[in-house]
Amino acid sequence: MSGLELVKFFNTNGRLYKENNLKERWNSLSEDELLSILESDGMFHKRPVLIGDNFVLSGFKLKDWEEKLL
Repeated sequence: MSGLELVKFFNTNGRLYKENNLKERWNSLSEDELLSILESDGMFHKRPVLIGDNFVLSGFKLKDWEEKLL
């Protein structure tokens, strides 16, 4: 629904992402498998996530947040 790539919702700097070698495995996993991993533990999620009427922001980039909220 957001139009964002799935990787934008993963905390790619997080311990679990690294322990599970997701960077190396990414292309061999299906979208369903990646979604299952994402929902398995909140530590996989990039935060914060803000869902608006016509946008989704994942992670904090000041410029993006100012653009959407101001």
